[in-house]
Amino acid sequence: MHHGSGVTTVFTFAPSSGISASQFKSAHGSTVVRADVVNGHGHSLTVSADSVSVTVDGQAVAGWTVAELSARIVEKMPNLAIVTATKSNSTVTFDRMAVCRNVIASRFIDSIRNGNVVIEMRGSRGVTFRAMPSIIEGWFEVLH
Repeated sequence: MHHGSGVTTVFTFAPSSGISASQFKSAHGSTVVRADVVNGHGHSLTVSADSVSVTVDGQAVAGWTVAELSARIVEKMPNLAIVTATKSNSTVTFDRMAVCRNVIASRFIDSIRNGNVVIEMRGSRGVTFRAMPSIIEGWFEVLH
């Protein structure tokens, strides 16, 4: 998992329906979308009971099933440790560590639905799912 400037990359995952990330970028450019917010390019994300879709001007062009995304989060993050550190010159100070156990996939899907997960269509570099560490911690059954 990569963490920078507040937001954390949870995983990358190519769309299973519609066009690929490269085809999307060729046709529409790179974009970042979140649920129920239309960005300046007319791109958005819709979440239904069984699917998550990237839309262009309200039309679904790429997406995943909820079952696929649920399986992916369990595969990539069954357990997690989040370490927060600060660096001053050549000294690194570890400030906090959260140990998260037993990811609950439905909480991840709810975070997508609530707009707390952003999806970036990056062309040949794939599609990334990102969230703030405080949101990610809430996806787990046990937090130490």
